[in-house]
Amino acid sequence: MSRKALVNNSTGLVVNVIEHENDSDWSIPDDHSLINAVDKGGPGDTWDGNSFISVTRDPPSANDVRKDELEDKARKDQPMTTAELREMYKLRFLT
Repeated sequence: MSRKALVNNSTGLVVNVIEHENDSDWSIPDDHSLINAVDKGGPGDTWDGNSFISVTRDPPSANDVRKDELEDKARKDQPMTTAELREMYKLRFLT
């Protein structure tokens, strides 16, 4: 088995990374290629025909993390204080 990047031929976008056996009967989707990706290439990166170009991802801000925590709590129907509801509203709509 080897690590392969599934690349969209039209865009060069890496859409997935898989472990692939050469004798597998899995067929590559139309307009895609499998590229050896031993230690590079991940979803969201691009393939320029010779090498992978990694996407620089900024870490989430403290506000984004807190907003996600509050929204997760709301989705799970966990009790929320009035202060938490106000905070979630501000983070969601006013920032």
